Amino acid sequence: VIKGDPALHSSSCIRRCVAAGCARLCPSFSPPSLSWYLHPLLCSDRPAAMAGRPPLRDLSGLPIVGPFADNWEIAKRFEAGEGDLLIDTYPKSGTTWMSEIVDLILHNGDTKTTQRGAIFERVPFVEFAVPGMPTGTEILNTMKPPRVIKSHLPVHLVPNSFWEKKCKVIYVARNPKDVLVSYYHFYHMAVVHPDPGTFDEFLQNFIKGT
Repeated sequence: VIKGDPALHSSSCIRRCVAAGCARLCPSFSPPSLSWYLHPLLCSDRPAAMAGRPPLRDLSGLPIVGPFADNWEIAKRFEAGEGDLLIDTYPKSGTTWMSEIVDLILHNGDTKTTQRGAIFERVPFVEFAVPGMPTGTEILNTMKPPRVIKSHLPVHLVPNSFWEKKCKVIYVARNPKDVLVSYYHFYHMAVVHPDPGTFDEFLQNFIKGT
């Protein structure tokens, strides 16, 4: 992440927001920026439809956030385009870093261009769906190919159009011990996920894939 990049600013602002328990701490988060929409995912001041910590749901063997599962029939029919590039990772494996690297390469290292929006606006999350917020496919449908697209889906759930259009895929893997620690703290921060419990409890669920 480049110094001054909105993605970096968003990250630090969100941390302050979480600490303060307020979704309106930073005035730079305003509609229609997706940064504004994502604030409620990370603090207690969020829509009633997202009250509490919803349990994960099973999607063909994949534990997934409930609203993502509710929107799955739409997400799986997403139409990839010629030249689209998919960055597919297990969560907390370096997805944002890879997205930033790819965006910089595609724009010849021009850091001004890569400051046009936060990373989740430049590289939309195809299966993303949370009440009251634009879905990943809705954001992607406002963009023309070639697009850089993020996903955490395993290969058997990646929308068929990516294979039909012969899209290139970048897969990122990370040491699972590092993933575990990062994911545990992310669960604590992102209240759209279930309560992670103790680290030992989270470790056992991580090993079981639940």
